Amino acid sequence: MFIFDLLSALGSGLWSYYVGRFFEIYLPTPTFLEKLNSDIQATIISLITILSYFILYSNCVPISLYVSIELVKIGQSLFINWDKNMISTNNNVRGKCRTTALAEDLGQIEHILTDKTGTLTINFFKFRLCLIGEKFYLEERTVDSIKLEIHGKIEIFKIYCTLEFTNARKRMSIIVENNGNIYLLSKGADDVICTTCELQDLERMKIKQNLEVVDFIITFQFISSEGLRILCMSYKQLFKKEFDDWYEKYTNACKIIDGKKSERLEIIYSEIERDMNFLGITGIEDRLQDGVCETLAKLASINIKVWMLTGDKLETAVNIGYSCGLFNDTLVEVFKLSENIKESIKNCLDKIKEIITENNYDYDEYKKMLLDHPSKHPENISLFGLILTGESADVSAEESFNCPKLYKDSLRSRYFNKRVFAICILESFWNSFVVFFVTLLATWGQTSSTGHDLNDLQSFYHFIMAYHFATVTLRDTKLLSMFFSWSEYENSLSLD
Repeated sequence: MFIFDLLSALGSGLWSYYVGRFFEIYLPTPTFLEKLNSDIQATIISLITILSYFILYSNCVPISLYVSIELVKIGQSLFINWDKNMISTNNNVRGKCRTTALAEDLGQIEHILTDKTGTLTINFFKFRLCLIGEKFYLEERTVDSIKLEIHGKIEIFKIYCTLEFTNARKRMSIIVENNGNIYLLSKGADDVICTTCELQDLERMKIKQNLEVVDFIITFQFISSEGLRILCMSYKQLFKKEFDDWYEKYTNACKIIDGKKSERLEIIYSEIERDMNFLGITGIEDRLQDGVCETLAKLASINIKVWMLTGDKLETAVNIGYSCGLFNDTLVEVFKLSENIKESIKNCLDKIKEIITENNYDYDEYKKMLLDHPSKHPENISLFGLILTGESADVSAEESFNCPKLYKDSLRSRYFNKRVFAICILESFWNSFVVFFVTLLATWGQTSSTGHDLNDLQSFYHFIMAYHFATVTLRDTKLLSMFFSWSEYENSLSLD
């Protein structure tokens, strides 16, 4: 368009010089130009002419181009809606594209961050295992009722109040009364429940059952390695006066309507959830959704990196990783970044260098090949798996700036220097800025998420979701997504 403006302005100037000067009686030169010399007049008239043609052409060239692009995007969305591979054979639901703004960006996805519960798994828990003392109990179903059958006798429990579950508490409790006795029953994560129990009770249980401390930890690891989610249980018998005093504080806190209600309730909860008696352990299975393994295999085949986010124990996460195909037998090594982040990264890099040199590869050439042309060697990128724990993610700024000092000077190269590290830091600042506003808008309902409530959304506040899976059992999730599809291979795949 700028070339058209110049050519038109040039033609207008030539016409004005040879022909237009004969018509100055009808269109005289503006008075403010008459006081200027001829060179300045020509410059000003040229600029005015170019601007005039720019305004004229802007009404035809860009608008037609925008319309053409929008028509192409509409065609892309129609092809998504017509795709027969996105039709569910179970309920005959077609894929649906609800936006034309992001269709061309789907091919640029490089990373996927997916939640485990309700996304890779069906979020339908089944009671599978219970450990009390040293004896395992296996039940086919759970009973969620205040009327229980205990040793052939029906017992009725009166519920006083429920201490609700939160991400910060990682546990849930209930206070009940049976035959004049008041009990506090709790269930939650093993690390939280064990801290609320009396140390003497844990030691007494271990001595009574002839279990050492290390054996108790091995029990947790054994259950986690089976892919089961661990829930620990504890109880405490309350005196009448103790409960009455606490219950008065609880009812008063429930009447608070300001923004500090939840904080005060957590303080009151912690006052009674202490000196508990450890009861036992349960193992809960959350089955994978249909088609998850096939979908992850397809994503890996096109060199898309998949990260699974979960709050389970490390052994459970690793087992699920192998079950869903995120990890496979072709991996040479699976690395774990422990609490000592700097030392663990150094050990991982040393191990990778050792593996590469053992296979007769030159380390510097191998690194150069992956950095310059990663897409041409996807088979080499997928040789290793990586596990990040919550402790490893808590890295101070001082330790972050010491990252270039992990290797000695003789092992450094142009791919690992201060300049590249400074660029990475600047990109991190920009990513943090973007992620903050993405999360802020998400909390206001401007973006979609994979979770079922705000807690799930808060677990993703460090990441921008490229696209994710939608839960089969919660079909209303598709109403929040810009792209939604059902297929026999991908039971539910939501792209955002």
